[in-house]
Amino acid sequence: MVQEMNFHNLVRGLKPLIGDEELADILFNAGSGTAQYLLRVRIPGFFQEFVKILPKKPALQLLLFAIGKAGAWTFRGSGEYYTVDTKEGVDIHVSVLYPSLPLVSNFYRGVFDYLIHTLVDPELPVVPDTNVDEKMIDCNIKCQL
Repeated sequence: MVQEMNFHNLVRGLKPLIGDEELADILFNAGSGTAQYLLRVRIPGFFQEFVKILPKKPALQLLLFAIGKAGAWTFRGSGEYYTVDTKEGVDIHVSVLYPSLPLVSNFYRGVFDYLIHTLVDPELPVVPDTNVDEKMIDCNIKCQL
């Protein structure tokens, strides 16, 4: 595990050097790489195979429930993770409280995009929607079923 403060400091330090677009791509790819690590090392193969045979909605709900219970994302401690069922599907929220940049949402989007497209449905629309207020970055990822 990486200290969360180091990650956010790195993101803030890289932004003026490489710009928003390249940094967003790097963060998305880092999130995808983290998801690949989770699939290889942290998420048991039997669970992966079970999720793949379920219909989309229960598969997505079970995957997201397991992630919430296991705390299976890289950075923890200064934010929260929760899901909300909607008429259109499921919204995933990763709320970051540590002083950072909204670009960090690309990391979380990369993680969930890869996991959902690998385990639930490769064609499932996964739409990012990042909201910012004074103290929090809400990385909302809308999964449209």
